[in-house]
Amino acid sequence: MSFRTFLRIPLAALLLIICAFFTRGLFPVPFWDVGICLVVMTAATLVSLIVRRRHLGEEYISAKATSSFRMYDAMQLFTKMAFYMAILCFFNSVLLDGNVGALDTVFYLSLNVMSVLVAVILVYFLFGKKAAERFDRTNVFVLGAAIWMIASICMFYKVFDITAVGYIFVCLGIGLMLSALRLITDDIKEAMSLVVNIDGDSFARFNAYSDVKAFFYAEIDIIALMLLFSGRELVGFFSDAVLIVPGVFLILACVFAVLQPLDKRNLDKIVIYRTAEGEEKQKQIIKNSLAARLTEEKDKAGIRIMTWFVRPFFRSKCVGKEKLKNLGGPVVFVANHYEIYGPIIAVLRMPVRFRPWIISNMLSSEQIEAQMRPGVDGVRWLPGFIKRGLPRVIKNFILYIMKAMKPIPVYRGNLREVIATIDMTAQAMMEGDNVMLFPEKPAEKYSQGGVDRFHSGFVEIGSAYYKKTGKSTTFYPVYISKKKRKMYIGDGIKFDPTAPKPEEKRRISDALYRAMASMAADAGAPDAADGGEGD
Repeated sequence: MSFRTFLRIPLAALLLIICAFFTRGLFPVPFWDVGICLVVMTAATLVSLIVRRRHLGEEYISAKATSSFRMYDAMQLFTKMAFYMAILCFFNSVLLDGNVGALDTVFYLSLNVMSVLVAVILVYFLFGKKAAERFDRTNVFVLGAAIWMIASICMFYKVFDITAVGYIFVCLGIGLMLSALRLITDDIKEAMSLVVNIDGDSFARFNAYSDVKAFFYAEIDIIALMLLFSGRELVGFFSDAVLIVPGVFLILACVFAVLQPLDKRNLDKIVIYRTAEGEEKQKQIIKNSLAARLTEEKDKAGIRIMTWFVRPFFRSKCVGKEKLKNLGGPVVFVANHYEIYGPIIAVLRMPVRFRPWIISNMLSSEQIEAQMRPGVDGVRWLPGFIKRGLPRVIKNFILYIMKAMKPIPVYRGNLREVIATIDMTAQAMMEGDNVMLFPEKPAEKYSQGGVDRFHSGFVEIGSAYYKKTGKSTTFYPVYISKKKRKMYIGDGIKFDPTAPKPEEKRRISDALYRAMASMAADAGAPDAADGGEGD
């Protein structure tokens, strides 16, 4: 939501004030003059809505065909409705009080509106914009909505001794939401220009149409509330409604925000597309991948929400993340497994997005139960009757989590399937995705936090990617320490396509192994195995 949209809120409310006081002398009670003014404003808004709808053109239909734009459009619509409902409820609570004079009312409302505007703008420029740029935009947006709702509930139940404290938190939440939404809007605009060729002027018309539509719906809701509760004391009713009603729309806005498929991974693809000058084949592949992702899919909201709750329990500081700035293309991360701890930390704490290698049995509804059973049986403290039934009970949930990470299935035992894994990995990299894999052979150090010997076949990724693109990828060693609560990222090792395959395979595998073993030793892990070369 732009500042232009934000400034329309007090302007619309000011128009309501003028109309209400202009007609106040014509009716015996404020209910009628405020109600009639709202009806007139709603009719005018409807006319504006119809006119703007006719000027949207075919571009709007093309944009609405993409899941990404639909989620964004719904998110911003409900966000704007929350703002409009808050301001209209507040103004109604004042205008319906017939004992207050016109000048006193104008002064009181103007003072409150200006105070909120100044506070929100200060939040935006002091830290809101920086927070939205540094952290995940959706997370900042949801955090802002949560602060607004919690502060409103606390004010409703009179938790704060000083009402101004509650309004400060409300303004903080609004400022964070505004900061995140501005950047989300820029991201969607960039994606739509790439995927469906929507220019900036058309996108601005879409947002203007959304402004008018949100205001129209808010007006309808306010009129409906006035009619439904006309028998009550409306001043007190709208004083309470300004704290509660916007929360309904904020919840809906957050739902659509977490369903947004344009995540950090896809934003990185846009950057790769824009910087891949002259490489038309790869650019087209990236564009097609983005189009498929943003047109047909929704993000799995359950995974994002689960991450919010799980992340605080898995603290891990990333050491060496500065090495991942300006990667210049997709890379391969090679990490230690440490049973299930390594993959969990990688998913929750890795500073860049990636697609993981996951054993194919864990992606099959028919095979996942058998694949999980040895691990469950190895948990000594679980009673036997729970061990027997647990894989069957949780398999669908685990399958949902696995597939949400957009994994690359790893096949073993059949050469043709192994080649398929390598080809799928190279294709994913061509589409702009980083890849992470855990190549250790499970042995003693695997479960103790050390580094065991590798299955070294993963190095074939370098050769396959070079064949498809003519580019050399880079392998980054990653060591995850449970003891130190740290994730170490080592220096990248560039694949050399001119070297003989067996020698290059050995060189990269050994270099990655030595780097990870060294990081493990520095973290106080058990001594590593003797070498990195495996099958």
